[in-house]
Formats: sequence, C-alpha cells, structure tokens
Amino acid sequence: MEKLYALFIVLALYSIAPAQPITWTDITSTYSLPQGVKLVKGVRTSPALVSYYLDVDLNRKNLAIKPYLTPSGSERINTFVTRYNAIAGVNGGYFGGTSMYSAIIQPNAVLAKNIASVTRPAGTYYTMRGLFGITETRDMAVNWIYHFGNTIRDVYVFSNPLANTQSAPAPIPVQSNGVVYNDLMVGVGGGPVLIKDGQIRITYDEEVFFGSGIGTVTDLQPRTAIGYTTNKHVIIIVADGRQTASAGLSLTELAQVLSDLGCVEALNLDGGGSTQMAIGNTFVDVPSEARAVPSMLAVVSGDSVPFLPPIKYKKIIDTESPDCVYNSNEWNPSTVAGYYGTSPALVAKTSVTGPSIKFKPNVPLAGKYDVYAWWTASGNRWHNTPYIITRAGGIDTVKVDQSVDGTKWNKLGSYNFTASLSDEIRIEAKAPASDTGLYVSVDALRILQVDSLAADVKGNGGLIRSEELELLPNYPNPFNPGTTIEYRLPKEGNVSIVIYNALGQRVISFPGMFHKAGSHSMYVDFSRFHLPSGMYIMQLRCDSAIKSRQMVYIK
Repeated sequence: MEKLYALFIVLALYSIAPAQPITWTDITSTYSLPQGVKLVKGVRTSPALVSYYLDVDLNRKNLAIKPYLTPSGSERINTFVTRYNAIAGVNGGYFGGTSMYSAIIQPNAVLAKNIASVTRPAGTYYTMRGLFGITETRDMAVNWIYHFGNTIRDVYVFSNPLANTQSAPAPIPVQSNGVVYNDLMVGVGGGPVLIKDGQIRITYDEEVFFGSGIGTVTDLQPRTAIGYTTNKHVIIIVADGRQTASAGLSLTELAQVLSDLGCVEALNLDGGGSTQMAIGNTFVDVPSEARAVPSMLAVVSGDSVPFLPPIKYKKIIDTESPDCVYNSNEWNPSTVAGYYGTSPALVAKTSVTGPSIKFKPNVPLAGKYDVYAWWTASGNRWHNTPYIITRAGGIDTVKVDQSVDGTKWNKLGSYNFTASLSDEIRIEAKAPASDTGLYVSVDALRILQVDSLAADVKGNGGLIRSEELELLPNYPNPFNPGTTIEYRLPKEGNVSIVIYNALGQRVISFPGMFHKAGSHSMYVDFSRFHLPSGMYIMQLRCDSAIKSRQMVYIK
C-alpha cells in the first residue's frame, strides 16, 4: 500500500510540476545513415525523459517513407528493419494479436484499414481516425479518413472528424461529405491526430480513444508519432517510458514537441510496449517491452516507392478553374465515378464539328514542364481523343484511348511553355465521321516541373545536381502502338537502349548513340516489330551505368 501511495505521489508531481526543456543532441554520426537522414536524441531530467527522432529529407529522391506488414504475424522492429533492408523503422499503428486496427497503404494496395467502429458504454461508435499519407508528388498530409471499401479509391478524406463524445456516438460517416484521397501513394493510420493545419488539435474523443489502451491525453507513456514540416522533412519520433530513466510523454506534450520541431501536421501512432525504433538490427531507444508488432513504418531507399522526383512546381487545373474555358451548353457532368477532386468529369459526344475545352497553363516562368491528364474511362469513350498542346516553337497533338487508364494521372509529355497567354492545352470532341457518337471525357490537368537541383543536397545546405543516370517511366504505359522513353544523363556518354520480352530475350535494340548531359527522349513504335501484347523490359545503358523499367504493350 505504501509503495502504491509513493507511486501516486510521484505521478502527481509529474503532472503538477512544470516540465524542464528537452536538450536535443545530433547523434547521426553514431550510426551509418545516408545523407538526408538525421538522428537526434532528446534528454531532460524532470520529468525524466529520453526521446529520439529521425529527420528525413523527402526533397531527396534517394529517400522514401513506406509502411509494411510482416508475413510472420508479428516481430520486433529491429528484425523487421532487417527483413526489408530498410534504413530505419518504428512501430506502426494499432493492432490486436496479429490483426491490424490501423491502415497500412502501399502503392495501389490497402493492406489494412483503420478500424471502422468500436463499442463503448454509450454504444457503438464509428471511428474516423487519422492517416499520415504521402502522394505521388511527395506531398504529405495528416487527415481524418474513412474506408468505404477495400481499395485506395475507397479512402475518403474529411475536413473534420466525427463529432463523437464520451457520452454519445455520432452517426455513421456519409461518403458524400468527404472526398476521395486522390494520388495517395503510401499511408499509415493511427491516432489521435495531434497537429492539423499548423495548429495543435488533439482529437482524442472524436476518434474514440477513451476506454482504449492508450490512456488519457495527460498520461505519461512511451510514444511513437510522425509529422512533417513545410519544407518536406518527415519527423519520426519515439519517447521511452515506464522506466526510471524516462517516464514518457503525454499526448499534449508530444504534440507540443512536434510543433516545436516545426511539424505543421502530426499523428500519434501505437505506443506503450510497442514503442521502438531501430536502425538496421540495432535498437536506438530502450523499449519498455520491445513487443512484437505486425506493422512497421520505415525509412527506405527512394526506389522502394514509385514517387516522382522532387517537384519544383506543381499546378492542377480542374474544370471549375478559371484557367479552364468551355461552353457549358456543350459539355455535361459525367455519371462515371473516379473523377478528380470534388467536381465530376465533363463529357461531350464526338461529331464532325464537335466542341473543345481549353486549359491555360499560366505557368510562372518559361521552361520545360511535364503535363498529365486525368479522365474517367468507359467503354463508350473515344479511342483517339486528341490533346493539342500549343507551346514554345509549335504545336503537338497527343492522342489517347479514353476507354482505358481512367482515374489516374496519365503523362502526355514534356513541353517548353513560354509563360504567356499563347500556351494552351486543348481537348477536342471533333472527330471524323467514322468516330462520331463516342464520348470525350475531360476532368483535370496536372502540370509539374521537376526540381533537378533539389534531388541531392549537400550537408551545408548548398545544392548540387544529381549524378545518377535516370530512366523515367515511359508514356503512355500501357501503350499501343508506340510509347516515348525519356532519360536524363548526368554527363555526356555513349547511350544504348535495349528492350527485352518477359523471357529475357532481346527483341528491340538501338545502336550506341553519343549524347550530351541533360534530358533526352525517344519514340518507339512497337507495330514496326510485330511483337505480341505483354510485359517488356526497357534497359538504358550509358557507359557502365544501367537502368531498367517495365512497360506494357497492348495490341
């Protein structure tokens, strides 16, 4: 009884006495970490705390963040990191036994979903919980989400969580009140949300964490969390707890720590005995239990996730934008699902005098930009829908088959825009008589400019150019009959391109060509080589460097 009373006094003092500041020390040199990853240790004496955080610079194309599920049911994070050859890792979201209660999302796959509902004394509560997500263009967000199905397209984002209280549950989420999480590449679920839109906002009750194992908002516990800064640095933090050397952090303190580290949005992950951070096979922290867990959030090499290279400029023009001009009497909202943003795609029937829609890029500076199109596919779409791009030096026409490849960004090409009103992207429903009666879908355009200087960063903050040979995704892909192969050379050299079939047999080869450093492209017409439909491998070689990618030909 006396020991319990003494423990009560100690905990009371922790909750009353003002916390001392945390002293942070960069200990990156203690481990073998790639450039762009820092490890920092934090210590304070009262209340006792030992904490660590990884600072991961996602402006570097050689780095990525990716969640995993273990095939073994559950394992400690140090063996988890080794299994997937990750740079570092922490425990992921919530679970029971080997079942996940938090989302694990990898490219094109939802491996686990946030739990849909829980039971509390007041009844059944629907749970709209947090997700830390990263899009194809490396944009990060912490959002409240709900799964309306099992795919990535069924992940919906809501501007606020459900209005659950400890005394009363809120109604079930309504799909039309949210929006599809477009472009989501990877994500990890958890909760509660700690910081949203630059403000500390701990939605503990709304996400229904009362009555759960994570305790109250003010309990000192081992913690794991993730956040990000405005300059695209990911902060992954663990705090040891339940130990003499470290009592842990409350959710309130955790949110403040992440805010002080510059996070504009942050999410709590599973904590307690699950909290652990490892680099290679070595624990960084001293876990209270080092409990075996089914999921891991990892720092990995950039080629582990098909992110686009770091982006210098990004603009999305939807049909309701003032940069989109059309006659509303000729275009009508489509009933096909899978449109971008909040407004349905527009459709018009092809005819010999068919209508058109114009997009004005209005880019800020003259230069080369990548242009992507989003449409909703259907069997009645035109197979030769023209995108007519007016750019510096002339006009290009790209024809796409809108009966396929809908509900995603499809690259049309790279174009030099003048940053003047003469730049234009026009989509036409004007067709020859043989193609009339079909439909053209127009939804959104994405205009990107890759920041080649931000791909690699010196430790002193200066910028250097990438020294890697780059083979970019071919476009379109899948394709028929031809596709464009783009590549970038860090220096001049002899270049050869070879295409292999799925059996590893060489089917197309182009002789060695001498190229200067910079960006290059080549159009390959597969119909010339009488090849069957299927998966092929394109291999780019420049002197001793080799890069390969998959491509799909559909006849």
